[in-house]
Amino acid sequence: MISVIASTIAVEQSDGVSTVTPFALSLLPASKRGKVSTVTVDFIAAMAGGDKWREAEPGYACYDPFSGEWGMLRSTRAGRQHGHAFPRRDRDPHRDVFLATTFDPDDVAMFDIGMPTEKLTQKYRRKRMDLMFRPFGRIGCRRIGGTETPIELFLMQELARHGLFGVPPMLVMEDGGLFPSWYHLWQDLEFRDAPGLISEVDLYFADERVAVFCDGAHHRQAKRRAKDEAIDAKLAALGIRAVRVSSTLINSDLGAAAAAVRAALRGD
Repeated sequence: MISVIASTIAVEQSDGVSTVTPFALSLLPASKRGKVSTVTVDFIAAMAGGDKWREAEPGYACYDPFSGEWGMLRSTRAGRQHGHAFPRRDRDPHRDVFLATTFDPDDVAMFDIGMPTEKLTQKYRRKRMDLMFRPFGRIGCRRIGGTETPIELFLMQELARHGLFGVPPMLVMEDGGLFPSWYHLWQDLEFRDAPGLISEVDLYFADERVAVFCDGAHHRQAKRRAKDEAIDAKLAALGIRAVRVSSTLINSDLGAAAAAVRAALRGD
């Protein structure tokens, strides 16, 4: 059994329904006596037919996707607490699913996602398959999507405090196509340099067409700045405004970093 973990920055209640805004999605396998546990198909059928498991809403008390630490597995129905309004970490039980211990890649359902080139499509599909269908050989969380660095999370939290929620991270294509990115997909240099792709955006606001980049120290280098300017020009040609916020500003004055994004969202 696999738990899908949504680590959130905000939780809202409406008519008894919780709506969460995740900054990361992860998979965590069930374990027993220090090993990944497996069950038979008959067990799954029996469990799916019972009400006790679903009523208990089992889940981990918390999970930090940056450190890989998680809390105790417990029933979350009794006394579930989301803690601070904008927690650094929170585990909301999203869904429990089952993952086959072996699989044939040819059996995995694929569809035409509309990427501009076959190379991009194949690499995107392979990353998706590896993250979502590869069997677990050991206990440990597997990040599948969301923010990849603490500075991105810090900025997301500050913007959320002002009621602003972007989507992290997104891939922007030269033809204007937008696709959710997979965790560490951007580290694949062949994918990153493939024709048809402009860039991966750290945080994207679709309605305002604003792309936010949280730039580390290496973006100060002249060669890197030239590449960033070229990316920004390509985005502008698509009607997307790029906002670059340095890691130094995020760490030293988070309010000012968020203010720069808020100004762009207002169209200033």
